Amino acid sequence: MARQQTRVSRQILPKRLSTVDDVLKAWEDGDDKLPAMKTLVGNRHPNPAIRLDRPERKQLADHKRIVDAVLRLGRASFRERYEMGGGDKPRTLRDIRVVLEKEAKTLKKN
Repeated sequence: MARQQTRVSRQILPKRLSTVDDVLKAWEDGDDKLPAMKTLVGNRHPNPAIRLDRPERKQLADHKRIVDAVLRLGRASFRERYEMGGGDKPRTLRDIRVVLEKEAKTLKKN
C-alpha cells in the first residue's frame, strides 16, 4: 500500500489582493501568516525553504511594478493618474498593471 503524504499548503504570496492599498500592505507587512512580499524579491528570503516558482515570480513582479510606481509618484498622484484614470469607475489591479507595462514599453522604444 502506498503511504499517503499529508499535503502542506505551499501558499507564499497573498491571494485576493483587490486594491492598491492591499498590495502596499502585503508588500510591507505581509498578509495573515505570510511574509512581506518585499522579502521575497529575487528569491532571497531568509528561510531557504521558501522559493517561488515561475508563476509566483511573475505575480510578485507585477505587484513590485505597482509598488515602485506608487513610491515614484506618491500615493495621491498615483491614485489620480492610474486608479481613477479619468473615469468614474476605479481600475482593477490588472488594468493598472497593463497601463504601467504599456508606458514602460513606450519609454523603452524612445
